[in-house]
Amino acid sequence: MSSEVPEQENICLNKDCWLVGTLGYSPADRCLICKLRFRECPFSQFLLTGSSIILASFVVSYILEKDVPQTLIISAFISFLVYGYLFNRSTKDIIESNCSLTKAKKDLEERAVELERFYRLTVGREVRMSELKKDIERLKAEVKK
Repeated sequence: MSSEVPEQENICLNKDCWLVGTLGYSPADRCLICKLRFRECPFSQFLLTGSSIILASFVVSYILEKDVPQTLIISAFISFLVYGYLFNRSTKDIIESNCSLTKAKKDLEERAVELERFYRLTVGREVRMSELKKDIERLKAEVKK
């Protein structure tokens, strides 16, 4: 994956993530649009928590039975992979919708600035037109005298 992101997507690029900064690229698609810091990253928390639970179950199994059954290893890793896949999909959807909201908000702010500028121009034009009408009336009155 390339570290370069098209200009329109830069608004959602995560510049605070330690992992993205350290690697120089986003390790996952969703890291491009996530706004969280590494400590708050739900995916890194999932990896840490899931790995800790699997390791703890292996240690407990080894202490109690002096062996770690192959079925425990297989079921732990399958559960980890399935949960990870579902977790990644759901959080990616949430992060993408947050990015879409951020983009929409930025677009609305730009449009508001544009409308404000247009409003100032048109109000200024109307004031100037009013002044010119008064000048014309004054000049007409002077010519009639």
